[in-house]
Amino acid sequence: MKVTTAKHGLRSIVTAFFLFGALLFCASSANAQAVDADLTLNWLNESEALTALDNSINGFVADQANWAPNSPQWTSDAQHIQYYKLIVGHIETGVGVPGAVNLGLLGIDGGNTTASNNNPPPAPLAQLKLDAVNLLTF
Repeated sequence: MKVTTAKHGLRSIVTAFFLFGALLFCASSANAQAVDADLTLNWLNESEALTALDNSINGFVADQANWAPNSPQWTSDAQHIQYYKLIVGHIETGVGVPGAVNLGLLGIDGGNTTASNNNPPPAPLAQLKLDAVNLLTF
């Protein structure tokens, strides 16, 4: 018996939906694991975190004065300042410290990591988060 083109098309669509669903399931599982890992750390409380962030921002501002504008170290200091200020803003609006670290990262990334909009490329984003986690955990 011959199989019609419509039956082949239906099989392709079912396969595509299955693969798409599996991809979504895997992506959400990986994201949930990353968030769960953040929650198992010993985070500072909100007031301690705000103090630590404020001290770090002041330190980066002071350090930035030692470097030529747009030099790699000056840019790194500027990225830390921007990221830490975003975290402070989220904490002040009632977000917990782990959530503020993740939301701040989304804010600095802006969904676009091209050099034209002064956002850091993906590798420094991971370093920024690691620096913030080291600062805000004990």
